[in-house]
Parts: sequence; C-alpha cells; structure tokens
Amino acid sequence: MEASDILTGSEIKLISLDATTARVGGYLIRYSTAADPDLSGEYFTKDTDFGIESGHRLPLYYNHGTNTTIKGRRMGAGTVTFDDVGAWFEAEIALADDYAEKVLALVMQGKAGYSSGAVAHLVTREKTGGAMWIKSWVPGEASITPTPCEPRNAVAALKADTDEPGATDPNAGTVAALKALRFDLETAGALRALRLSL
Repeated sequence: MEASDILTGSEIKLISLDATTARVGGYLIRYSTAADPDLSGEYFTKDTDFGIESGHRLPLYYNHGTNTTIKGRRMGAGTVTFDDVGAWFEAEIALADDYAEKVLALVMQGKAGYSSGAVAHLVTREKTGGAMWIKSWVPGEASITPTPCEPRNAVAALKADTDEPGATDPNAGTVAALKALRFDLETAGALRALRLSL
C-alpha cells in the first residue's frame, strides 16, 4: 500500500474493557473542505464515493501493517457507521494478542488515531483550489496509528464511568482495569517463558 492511499481520521476512545476485549471508537474518516484539508492537502466530503455503507466491517491493523515488529498482524475488526461528521469506526481489539496491551496503552495515552487504508485502484482525487478533494476512497482496512496527518486528531481517552465507590477520577475504573490486565499479561508472559525454558 502506498502512503498516498492512507489517510487518518480522528481520535480513538476506549469505550469498554473486559478480560478479553477492548472496544474502541472514533472517526476513521472526517469530512472537511478545501479550506481546511488535512496535512497532506486532501479532504473528504459527504459526496466522496466510499463504496461501502454503514454496517460494513473492516479489519483493524496497527499502522497499516508497516511496523517492523507487529507487521501485518490483525489486531481486531470493527464496524463503520456514516453520519454528518464522517465515518465512525467502532472496533474490538482481542487482548490475547501479544501486542494488544501496548497498542491500547497508546490509545489511553492519547498517542494514537485512526487511519483508513484504501483499495488503491479505486482512489480518485480532484484538484479544487489549493487542495485535493478525494472523489472516491474505498476503505479496505482501518489502522490505529501514532502518526496522524489530520490536524483535528486530538486523541483522548474517553472518560468512562466507574463502579468504584468514591472514585473521583472518571478514568479510575479504566486505569485499574488496565493495571490488572497488565499484571495478567505479564504473568502469562512469565509463565510462557518458564514453560519454554523447561
């Protein structure tokens, strides 16, 4: 996939977390205008032909499979929903994956955004003033990326409700769950290493 066939959408928010799955959501694609394109000088509108409709599922990767360690490992999958702002993407990340905790930590730290990767031969652009309108863009995958090109990608963790009585930090339940998850993953890693050394 060429860099020109990758564009970043919006912030990712942690929606829910349990022992096996993290559910995250955010705009995969955000509509704008020629007057406020992304950092690559391109923009989507409601008139862009996306070739998919609300309810379409996409695979989820980390940084479009370009990370030298994680590579093309699928992190999960999610569903696209189009609205007046753009294409909302809600995905499930399987926490059994060795790298899921690290990717989820980037989301919680506000260091990651969504990015869509398009089917290259179905991408068309049209010059409009000083920007390029993306006339057609058929997403083939979604990625969590630390390198957004969309200036409106102010990544932030969603402030979740907590079941902990007296908690004043709205993220306290989520932070506690991540700490417990980290312990579980470290314990599983230590057991795996011990098993391999026997």
